[in-house]
Parts: sequence; structure tokens; C-alpha cells
Amino acid sequence: MVQRWAWRLPRQLASFRRSLCTEESQEAWHHLLPPGASFQILRHETDGRGGGSLLFQAGDPRRPGRLMRAETVIIPRHVRPWEQKCVDADLEAKRGAAVCVSSQAGCPLDCAFCDTGRVKPAANLPGWAIAAQVAAARRLYPVQRVVFMGMGEPLLNYTEVSRAIQVLQQESQLSRPWAITVSTVGVAPKIRSLAVDHPKVALAVSLHASSQDLRLKLLPSAARRWALDEVMESVRHHEEAVHRVPMFAYTLLPGVNDSEAQASELVQLMLQGRPPGSPRPFVNLVPYNATMAGDSAGFAVPSSKQLRDFRSLLRARGLRTTVRWSTTEGRVLGAACGQLAARERPSAKEDSECPPVQPPGEALLTWQMYRATAPDLLDMLCENGSRLNAIHISAAFVTLARSTKPAKWQQSEGFQALLRRTQEVPDLSAQCCANVIWSLAKLAYKPGSTLLVPLFAAAEREVGHFWPRNLANVLWACARLRCGSGGPSSGFLRPAVQQLAAVAPQLTPVELANSLWAMARMRLPRNERVLGMLAAAAEPQLSRWKPQDIANALWAFAEFDYQPPGGLVEALACAPQESLERFKPDELAMSLRSIARLSASPDATSPLWRQAAGHLSQNAKELRPERVADAVQAFAEFPVGTEESACCPPCAGTRQRAGTWHGGR
Repeated sequence: MVQRWAWRLPRQLASFRRSLCTEESQEAWHHLLPPGASFQILRHETDGRGGGSLLFQAGDPRRPGRLMRAETVIIPRHVRPWEQKCVDADLEAKRGAAVCVSSQAGCPLDCAFCDTGRVKPAANLPGWAIAAQVAAARRLYPVQRVVFMGMGEPLLNYTEVSRAIQVLQQESQLSRPWAITVSTVGVAPKIRSLAVDHPKVALAVSLHASSQDLRLKLLPSAARRWALDEVMESVRHHEEAVHRVPMFAYTLLPGVNDSEAQASELVQLMLQGRPPGSPRPFVNLVPYNATMAGDSAGFAVPSSKQLRDFRSLLRARGLRTTVRWSTTEGRVLGAACGQLAARERPSAKEDSECPPVQPPGEALLTWQMYRATAPDLLDMLCENGSRLNAIHISAAFVTLARSTKPAKWQQSEGFQALLRRTQEVPDLSAQCCANVIWSLAKLAYKPGSTLLVPLFAAAEREVGHFWPRNLANVLWACARLRCGSGGPSSGFLRPAVQQLAAVAPQLTPVELANSLWAMARMRLPRNERVLGMLAAAAEPQLSRWKPQDIANALWAFAEFDYQPPGGLVEALACAPQESLERFKPDELAMSLRSIARLSASPDATSPLWRQAAGHLSQNAKELRPERVADAVQAFAEFPVGTEESACCPPCAGTRQRAGTWHGGR
């Protein structure tokens, strides 16, 4: 069965707990305290998976006789199975943890599902007490990230939070951009201040509602003070100032804010006023954790299916969405999102290892598959082959595609059982089809027609339900698998390309470039309407195109011999000149050959060609033979001088390799 090596750490953490209240441990944060201040850890509990919570007490010399209590949560960054080739119990600690710090003892707001709002009166924690939480957590685990998502509203204690950020950013681990995240329920004026004072601090906005009316019910205090329109306007201002899309938190409450109409309303709210091609907003779906406040309001904990269904609704409408399961990991300690209330309770046994919280029913197998290493997953497929459903098949393929190289187990019984079951399961969903086809391409494994025919037949039936990015990914996968208009994929490719053109404005630059490359690679019939719609979607995003995307798009236009209206090719052709150092030699040679084929640079003495000649001359040894041929042909059509090194810059650097290839391409 699957073993998660991250769960081997609780004994180590328990030993730290015994020492947290010693004088030696207190030295870790003593230097942060002003004269007369106190900071004491009252309780430390672990959840058996490397995480835990700290209950602390702080005494501010400016308020003699008043002690403030709050909680801190440690969330370790668990290593995914595909991120390592062998099990290393120490690798978890090397990756570090996120520390969820409190900014207030209690909270002045009264969100309907949060117990922290019941802790009154709320007191602002001083900046040194916030920084001391991180120092205490560092005694237990290497800290790589800090999130202001504990007790309190950080932006209602802006001065002290700002001081704490300045102290924390002096440490090397937290000085990098976006290592610190501030979460807010929507204090509009302070969101603008945060963009000015701390432009490298990430912003997370707790939205929880798609309309002002619903927000008044769920977050009454915040909604009355800062209307939803005002909050979104300040968020857009922050994004323009720091050039980073903020995260949005949305606590899912079944029967309250999870309908299809509310999903559409949320998408409209997020995308309103955004220019075409701009980065899509990112939504973190937060499962509601049972609280006394929520129970009294009649809220229920959402099931895994309810979370997945709402996530699918948002993704299908163009939002990047994920379920933030890490917000539930403190449930066994009463330290998950919404549950922090600085309560007194007896500590658990020091050396006990709490069993992990697992989803029920069929979701358990999916949960295990996503967390399995490739060998463990293959064993699971052998044991459960006959009971796999479409979701299991999708999870298994994605996990294998993200794992180690497949050459050793492509002929294994587990993998063959997965292929057989994929043929047997009827009515595969659009998401499942997309994941399977993409995974086969990543694994460089092209099965026979017995699998491809039913797989592409299901994809053809579901093509209208594909998310925009899935269409682009599947086209790329078809090209990698060397499918074409004459094979099993022919019935799917025609409507897929038409559907892709219809949703082109929702595609990112890499998705647009990959789609163009795939269409040209598969030699699909030239369709000027489709190419024109993809080109029109690409033009507003040119500033965000990467060199590889530019090279792929230019190559595709050259293969189709298509000149988009509006000067798109000329704009792409100018990109290498503006940022030549970003281009790898192969990408530059490929781009130059495509520009020459499209006659996009009529001036043979343009700065682009001279600069490119010098760049390729310096890096000629890095060119692959086929890219040398591209450069030779490009400079033959647009010579930049009479010298050999200028007319054909790669020639001098590749003569010693001439015997390794014959006749160019």
C-alpha cells in the first residue's frame, strides 16, 4: 500500500515540543522582544503528519497586565511522489514549511462560519509578537513561507503587520518575492497601501461570496464597511501596481454558495474589466471546516464530490481553480481554517501518531493514487483493475505521467491492466479523455487502435465540454503521438480545432503557441478562419510571449504559409531583436528561418539580422544539426555581410561536427 514518508516525523516534532518552553528555546525569539515584553509557548500539538499548532501568550509592555493569546499553525510542504526518484525522509524538512501567523488576538469581524470572530475583544498583536511566531516555528521546522492567515484581520492591524514584514524580510529565506502572503477579507484602502509599501508581498483575498447580498449574510461586518465593488476595484489596482494576479479564497458552503448560477456570477465578477489574454484569476476553494459558529448557522462540511463539481464549473468558465486541501489538515487539532480560537485544552500524548484524515468511499482510491509513487501505483492497479472508474483512470495516468521515466514499467501488468480498463469503461468524461491523451504523450507511449479508437470516440462526443486549456493540451498531445487527420483522431480533430478557435481569447500564450505548432505538425488542412482567430487572440498578449512560444508560432505560420492580418508576424519578428539574450540558439535559428520563409523582414541590413548573426556565432556549438540548417537557409535569403562568419555564422563553429550529419535537415 501507499506509504507517505512525511508521516514519519511526529516523534521528531514531539521531542521539540518538550523543549519549546526551555530557556534555550526562548533564546530563538528573545532578540525580537523589546524591554519588558514576554512571549511564551503554552501548548504545542502535532497532527502526526509533520504539521502542528502553537498556542502562545504575549505580553506588551505598552499594556501592562494584559496578556494576549493566539495560535500559530505550521503547514509542512509535503514532497509529491513525482518530485523525487527515491524515498527520502529528510527531503520534507529540506523543502521547508509555511507558517500561518496570527495578527490579532481574536478578530473584530464576525464571519458567519469562523470561530475566531467569537474571541472578543480583539487585540492587535505587536510586530515583534508576529515575528516571534515565525522564530518559534523555526525551532520545529525550516520555514520557507509565511502566510498571514491565522487569527485576526491583518489589514486592520496594518502598522504592526508592516513592521513584522520588514523584520521577516531581513531573513534570507523570506527575502525573495512572494515568500510572504497577506490574506484579507477586503479592507479596500489598505489593499492599495500594501501595493505601495510591500510590492513583493503576495495578496490573498477572502471572497466567499459572488454577490454583495450574499456577502452581507456571510461576512456582515466586512461587507457593510467595504462593498464588493470597492474591494474588487482595489484588488485590480493592486494587480496593476505589483504585476501579479492575487489569489481569491472561496469557502465552499453546500447549499449556500455552490450553485451553478453562483459559479457563473463569480466568474463574471472575476473577469469583469480584464483585457483579453491577461492572466486568469486564481481561486482557492477552501472546504468549510466544522466550527461552532458554522454549526449554529446550519452550515455543512462539503464532500469531495461537491468540491470537485464546483471546481469544474469554475474551470469550465475560464478560472484557474484548485481545492486547497491544506486548509483542512489541522482538523484533528481544531486548528484548521476558521477553527482557531486560542482555546485551552489538554495536549495529546507526546508520541502519538494520529492517523491521516482520508476521504470516504471511492474517493479514497483516487486520493491514494495521486499520492502514490509509480511502483506503488502499479501494484494498486493490479489489485483494483476491475473496479477502476473514469476518475481513477484519470488519476492513475496523471500520476504515472508525472513520475519517473516509463521505460521500465510500460510492459508491467499494472500498466497493461490500466490500458485494458480504459478500453472497457464507457462514457469517459471530457476531463478524463484530456488527461489520458495528455499522459500518453508525456509517457511517449502510443497504444494501438483498440484503445485509441474508443478514446477519441469518447473525446469527440465530449468535445463541447472540454476546457479551453484541455483543447490546447490534447492538440499538443496528438502531435506528439503523431496522430493526424487520417487516423483514429480524425473525427475528433475537426470539431476540436473549431472549438479551439471559438475559445481562443481564453488561451494563454503557451497554449496558443502549442496549438498552432500542433496543427502544423499534424499537417492539418489550412483553415484561414481558425488561424485568423488564433492570431487575433495572440496579438493583445505579445508582451507576455516567451521565446519558445514565439519560435513555435512563427514556425507554424511558415508551415501554413499564412500571413495573419494586423502585423502579428512582424511584431513576433521584432521580439528576438528586443530580447535577444533570452533566446536559446535553437529557438533563434528556428525563428530566423520562419521569418525568412514569411518574408517578414524585408530589410536585409536590419539590426535583427546583424545582432542574430553575432549571437549565433558566439553560441554555434549549442545548435543542433537541423537548427544549423535553419540558420544557413535563413542567412542565405537575408545575407548580412560578405564574411563567412556573417553570411553563415554557424558554419565556422560547426565544421568539426560536419561528419555527424548529412545534407542538412
